[in-house]
Amino acid sequence: MSTHLYRSDDGGSTWSVPAAFRAGRVVALTGNARGRLVALTSSGVVLVSGDAGRRWRGAANRTIPRTSLEAASMVAAGDGVIVATLDRATFIRSTEWGESWRPVDSGLPDGQYALSESCTDGRGLIVVAGSAGAVTRSIDYGATWSATRMEQARQR
Repeated sequence: MSTHLYRSDDGGSTWSVPAAFRAGRVVALTGNARGRLVALTSSGVVLVSGDAGRRWRGAANRTIPRTSLEAASMVAAGDGVIVATLDRATFIRSTEWGESWRPVDSGLPDGQYALSESCTDGRGLIVVAGSAGAVTRSIDYGATWSATRMEQARQR
């Protein structure tokens, strides 16, 4: 399946000729204000751009499983760290803007995780909510996680 990445310099009025790859559809994309973009495709291929999407290339060292991904979510946490969830279960982390990845234990059970919300403050804090009130929190850019549960809101 082809991957086409389009780019606009004028707020979406016009679009560039796409960069094309044979990597499957893009399931997650993140970036920063300095023009670094990281895209993850359904085949587990990571594409990176250092110039706001003008040029793309495959990541140097990819350790994401080569299985088909249905869904993913990525958070740029700061200092070149990206945390991603794969298929609502597995957490992976890059400390080199997507060039290489390692699995991370989120403290949540794999296969039962449904990503619904993520947030980061850019200074190390990442909070990710899952199904049934499950929450996991990191204060070190996603290197370690502490799982807990949200209390149910009281019905009145």
